[in-house]
Amino acid sequence: MASIIPTGTRRLGIRLHYLDGMRGIAALAVTILHAFEMFGAGLADLGVQGAMTTPTLEAVHDYVLQWGMFAVEVFIVLSGYSLMLGVARSADGRPKGGLKGYFLRRVQRIWPPYYASVAISVALIVLVPGMGVERGRYWDLALPALTTESIVTQLLFLQNLSGSTWHTINPPLWTIAVEEQIYILFPLLLLPFWRNLGTLGMIVIAMLFGIGTFALNPSFFAPASLWFIILFAFGAAAASIGFSNRPREQRLRERVPWAWIGITLLVVFFVVKAASEMGMLSVFGHERPWLEDMILGAGVASLLIVFTEQWKSGEALPRFAPLRLFSARPIVKLGLFSYSLYLMHAPLLALMTLASDVAGLTGYAAYVYILAVGVPAAVVGAYVFHRLFERPFMPQHAFEPPTPALVAQQEPA
Repeated sequence: MASIIPTGTRRLGIRLHYLDGMRGIAALAVTILHAFEMFGAGLADLGVQGAMTTPTLEAVHDYVLQWGMFAVEVFIVLSGYSLMLGVARSADGRPKGGLKGYFLRRVQRIWPPYYASVAISVALIVLVPGMGVERGRYWDLALPALTTESIVTQLLFLQNLSGSTWHTINPPLWTIAVEEQIYILFPLLLLPFWRNLGTLGMIVIAMLFGIGTFALNPSFFAPASLWFIILFAFGAAAASIGFSNRPREQRLRERVPWAWIGITLLVVFFVVKAASEMGMLSVFGHERPWLEDMILGAGVASLLIVFTEQWKSGEALPRFAPLRLFSARPIVKLGLFSYSLYLMHAPLLALMTLASDVAGLTGYAAYVYILAVGVPAAVVGAYVFHRLFERPFMPQHAFEPPTPALVAQQEPA
């Protein structure tokens, strides 16, 4: 998922496979989280009263598995990093082919798999008995699906702007709508500030836009999650610092202790999130959801700068180094179809849940089944979907071997 949405990670000779690995792990984390929620656990706040949930299962969700939801924020940071790579290394600070080329690449890469997933989700709801009926399951969020509002907003990538369409048809797709909206703002809002005011100026305008829209109308902009543009800007800033030849970015790259900053921010994020879940700092989790996301996004972006410098050095890494894990062949391969996994895991898991109900599985047996059988089945099904609807639209360089670090040396800006 590119981030959730696939983005190019190669221009002027660069292919960073560890980005694909990070996407693969994040996509799998989201899939496991939603698999656990398939019987309704952890969804009371969204109006789903699960028929097979207990206080113990709710606790497991609240204190362990729900951390998987923050994989979406990681996707957004990776998206900003990926799209900024070519811009940061270009001579004019603009996307390849100008605005027209930029938007054509986004449409070609994103729309065909997205619309295929929407069509398949609607077909399942219409044709498969039980898929169009609320049953106290995660898939209840997709209903009612066959309304004009639901279908039109899905087709226009606007479902995140209304609480009534936020999750309809295929619940996770609301995040795709957020990314599409950010992709429009990237060349029109963020890049002009980056070219004229530098990396800090880009981050400031993103914060003003993201936090400002939320402050303007929290009840409306909470589901819209437009503050994700801040996370995107953090990722773009990390790519600029890592690859731009501008003196200011070079100084930031060489003089700032990014590893310590990244680790510190992630520790702060975990402490704040844990305290929020215990009701000690509810202001962070409810009134200002953007604050947690900002801390996490800044931490991930800082570590991306570290990973990039490690990659450029070409030095051997310790056995359990994160960069080595993210570059492992199976994880990179998972990352190559992570967009398809994100698009299709929910309807595939819903089908597996329906099968478990038909088989009469209840209680913990149902959860073991959906995690041990449902998740692998969703991964396999997503790969088939990828071969049919995503891979034909992917650029050939997505399947090339890792790029030698020497290629990453900066070109004159």
